[in-house]
This record gives sequence, structure tokens and C-alpha cells, in this order.
Amino acid sequence: MSGPSNADNLWRVARVEADLAGRQLFTLSPLRLASGLPDVDFSAIDNDLLRQKLESDWSEVQRCLANNLYSSVVTAAKNVAESLVVFAVGDRSKKLTLEQGLAEVGKVLKAQQPCRLAFTFL
Repeated sequence: MSGPSNADNLWRVARVEADLAGRQLFTLSPLRLASGLPDVDFSAIDNDLLRQKLESDWSEVQRCLANNLYSSVVTAAKNVAESLVVFAVGDRSKKLTLEQGLAEVGKVLKAQQPCRLAFTFL
């Protein structure tokens, strides 16, 4: 690790390689993300199992980002999106793919109809 003792400014040396000129190239990753991720409140979701799954999946997104697991963060984010679509679309979601579910949610949000999701930025 490199940097001052403050964890906000501490960097981990992730990789060291030599370029064609024989110079050392260092890949650094922050020990702690500068801005972090937003706190998400899933308490509005009344289905306990779905809420617990969302909280677990969101924790996995944070873990993957903090550990530079970029392939895994895509899967974790997809899992969050799927659960949110299930919540927004309801029972109809069992017959829909993620793409179709997102399209359904998009139609509702564009038409400014009431939606179970409080996230209008989707």
C-alpha cells in the first residue's frame, strides 16, 4: 500500500509490470472509494424475502467495487435490477425477461403513472 495513513488517501498496488522500454508500470486501486456508493433504503418493499435479497445484492455490489471485481459487479448489479423489476411489475414479472420487465417499468415511468418503485431515475 502507498499513501498517507488516512484510509481515504491510501492506495493498494494492484499490479506491477514492465513496459517495452523496461520501465515499471504500477496499477493502483483506492483502498476506499472516494465518494462511496449511495445508501439505499429498501424498507418500502413489503416482501421480506425480496427486501433481504435486495439488501444482500446491494452489499455484494459494494463488496465487488471495493475489491475491484469488475466482472462480478456486473452480475451483482443485474441481480439488484432484476429484483427491483420484480417488485415494480409484480406477479407479471414471472413471465417476463429482464429486458421486457425494464421496458414495462420504463413505459409506466414515461407515462408518469403510479409505480411501486420510488426510483424515478430508472
